Amino acid sequence: MRREIEIDGRRIVVVDDVLTGARLTNLAAWLELAPAQRVEGDSGSSEARSWSISFDQDSVASQPYYDAMMREVGGVFPDEKFTLKRAYCNVVSFGDILVPHRDSRAERDVTALLYVAETWERSWGGETIFFDDSGDARHVVSPRPGRLVMFHSIIEHCGTAPSRLCTRARMTLALKLRAAS
Repeated sequence: MRREIEIDGRRIVVVDDVLTGARLTNLAAWLELAPAQRVEGDSGSSEARSWSISFDQDSVASQPYYDAMMREVGGVFPDEKFTLKRAYCNVVSFGDILVPHRDSRAERDVTALLYVAETWERSWGGETIFFDDSGDARHVVSPRPGRLVMFHSIIEHCGTAPSRLCTRARMTLALKLRAAS
């Protein structure tokens, strides 16, 4: 399934099953064991830091998930050329604090988020909320395994922590892409 919406003239595209089967299972298992650090902070406050797993940019491009994600990005933004600015995995658990933020102030930059889990139940929450320029929530994306959401990085958004019913972390593999000049 693929769906597209616009907020303030900027695109959000959701594509299901970008990663499936053994590739998704292996990536989820690897990320479950990867060492996360509490260094991420969307608000700029050291009190609202969340867990993340950083990736070496040189090795990311050789990974199957990168090819699958960039193939979709190229199909959605065919007239753009991007360079990888940053790659990492958000690791969010019940009780974590996340705040609305923008990944970039550049209109053409794009963020690609891949939801990584073998299974995910609706009652676990963990949605990503997108806001318009006035700060009103306009669209919500559920964290379905293997789902990719691509959006203009200037769109304000916020990941939400899983509910108390969830005993695992909500993981999103993030590619921050800078549009070529």
